[in-house]
Amino acid sequence: MHFVGLAAIKVGPVRAENDPGYVSALRGLTRIGETYRVDYERAKNAGTTLDSCPVGGVKMTTDTLVPFLLRLPPEQQSMSMDTAFRLHMRELYPCPAKSDTP
Repeated sequence: MHFVGLAAIKVGPVRAENDPGYVSALRGLTRIGETYRVDYERAKNAGTTLDSCPVGGVKMTTDTLVPFLLRLPPEQQSMSMDTAFRLHMRELYPCPAKSDTP
């Protein structure tokens, strides 16, 4: 999944909810979020971390994700949505540097 449906997201929820690209993008984002949660739990249970360190019950919304996607430089807009999601998670929830941990 790439930036499919991003144009629909920009037109607003009332018009976008009838757009198949928008609906597909939201379903894809839901799957990406679920995969991330599974990966996060696996890493946590193994005593490791992913490349982002969310705290507590994080719920990703399009309120922060869409502006993040829209400000990506053109050369990064061809990345997969999964990669973009994880990049955004790193931005929102950076892991402490190794020297910051006791």
